[in-house]
Amino acid sequence: MSYENRSYLGTENLPPVAPTSDDRTFAVLSHILTVVPGVGILGPLIIYLIKNKESQFVSVHAKESLNFQITILILYCISFILVLL
Repeated sequence: MSYENRSYLGTENLPPVAPTSDDRTFAVLSHILTVVPGVGILGPLIIYLIKNKESQFVSVHAKESLNFQITILILYCISFILVLL
């Protein structure tokens, strides 16, 4: 059995090119901007809309951040309703 042809978990979706420093910066910003008061979900959304076609790396991280923020927003709404009952 050849070890060169083995596929390990998570390696099949690696980007063909390593992310640049700017890509990593925007990916981090998409996560960090969510804790800035007043920005919340808009930060990752703007980064996603701007960098969507330029960098797959940034796009994936911005989508992850958006997904998390939307999930938290839904949970906040549900818990608010349950507190009122």
